[in-house]
Amino acid sequence: MYYCQVFMRVFPNLLILREYTHMNWILVRSNIKHLMEVQGLNDTTLAALCGVPQPTIWRFLTGVTNSMLLDNLKAIADKLDSTVGELIGETPLEMNEDNRRMIKAMQRMPKYTVRGFIAAAEAFQEEGNEPPKKTPISR
Repeated sequence: MYYCQVFMRVFPNLLILREYTHMNWILVRSNIKHLMEVQGLNDTTLAALCGVPQPTIWRFLTGVTNSMLLDNLKAIADKLDSTVGELIGETPLEMNEDNRRMIKAMQRMPKYTVRGFIAAAEAFQEEGNEPPKKTPISR
């Protein structure tokens, strides 16, 4: 078990296996199917859009396999206008659209920008939810 943990740290994007994680693959499968249904996609169309082989998606969705490359999971999430966190159940799937857009934007930002953004949002929250009042300019 120890060697597998070391291997997964060295190669984190290689493969997520059910045996070595506490991933709820039934939930992941259900979330992907739900998002596909909402967008009117089937496994063939999704495969063409995200670049993941169609047999890989089909085997995962039908339960033949309980493993998914992290890169494939990210590509699927991107094409379903979702996040990996939503697919794996880390964040609610039925998230507010503004929150979803914010999370997707922050995933593309460098860490220092995200930290600054969070600090600014927290400072704004401490001051209250009202924007600063404009003062008239006297001439």
